[in-house]
Amino acid sequence: MAAFRATAPVLDSWGNHLARHLGQGGRLLVAGNGGSATTAQHLAAELVGRMRGERMPLSAIALSADTAAVTAISNDYGFEEVFARQVRAHGRADDVLLVMSTSGRSPNLVSAVDAAKQIGMRTWAMTGAEPNPIAGACDEALCCPSPHHQIVQELHLIALHLVCERLDRTLPQVLEAGPQDHERREPGDHTAVATRPLLVVVGDTLLDRDIVGSVHRVTPDAPALVLDEKATTSRPGGAGLAARLAAGRGFDVALITAIADDSSGALLNELLTSAGIEVYPLPLPGGTPEKIRMCGNGQVL
Repeated sequence: MAAFRATAPVLDSWGNHLARHLGQGGRLLVAGNGGSATTAQHLAAELVGRMRGERMPLSAIALSADTAAVTAISNDYGFEEVFARQVRAHGRADDVLLVMSTSGRSPNLVSAVDAAKQIGMRTWAMTGAEPNPIAGACDEALCCPSPHHQIVQELHLIALHLVCERLDRTLPQVLEAGPQDHERREPGDHTAVATRPLLVVVGDTLLDRDIVGSVHRVTPDAPALVLDEKATTSRPGGAGLAARLAAGRGFDVALITAIADDSSGALLNELLTSAGIEVYPLPLPGGTPEKIRMCGNGQVL
């Protein structure tokens, strides 16, 4: 997860570019095998449909979704050509091809990238650990350094949701500005449309509770103060506190954290979202961690 934090500028750049390109009539082609194929279809559905708020439909094609084309091309030309031939059919210069692979070594995706480059498309990759052939062949790559394929796929899905969040925030500015000339940027150029900066926060979150009251006596059977409770206040702690402070300073904040399915977790999620934070909760076994402070007569007990 620590290495995943460094991907925020890339995700920000991809979301802004897709807002400009798709918002002006361009197209995204996306491909993957197995579990990555379902993730590719998930992304296409978010763009052609919508992820959250109402907006115009955007052109995105998952190259694994057309079973007739996939089986016909595989039968006639071999499985290595299953995506490349579709890229040649649907892709245009300056369109975007995004390929996803947990290994980064799928020959049919390498062939698709080669076909896209011949057309003049921009090529992006989401893979597992680098170095790998697919990441090396693309203009830009997001590589998740985990040996576990399921973790790589989960991180890819989170990353795609963050890309869609940025796209949704940038698209209204693109539409308001009107048609613009498409400019192909060099790989690694993360120039963004002027907007609030996106900050991705990843870490553990807990619920901080302050129980405030007054102390006038001790217990009869032990040297312990008795707090007469007057009020209880709750706020996010840990990474949640950092996210809330950043949101208060003008950042668009996305928080990736573990939250349990209990009343404290529901309160924590409500406190975060009410501060304007986009929360991507990961399931947490057990209860939500809490830190309780007892305060009496102006002091922490």
